[in-house]
Amino acid sequence: MRKIVLYIVYGDEQIYYDGAKFSFLTFMNWIETDSPVEFFVLTEKPEEFHDYPVKIINISAQQKKDWSLNGKYHFRIKNRGMAYVMDKLELTNNDKILFFD
Repeated sequence: MRKIVLYIVYGDEQIYYDGAKFSFLTFMNWIETDSPVEFFVLTEKPEEFHDYPVKIINISAQQKKDWSLNGKYHFRIKNRGMAYVMDKLELTNNDKILFFD
């Protein structure tokens, strides 16, 4: 069984990226260092997380456009992004994923 923590971070506001980093570091403080938790960040700015122990999955401009219905509903990126990551990671029925926004 895999235990996965997923952050989805996109947009132009630096506070989104800083908030995700703060959340990640806080979460890391509460788990055992040998815990089998995997951390993923789905983002359009992978350079923001370069120095963090997370696995990066990129969002392309086209994915953002498609997932947000050409910018009409940007919150849709969150559920489409989560579905994308779940498919990409080929999760099984026993795997657990915790999503942070």
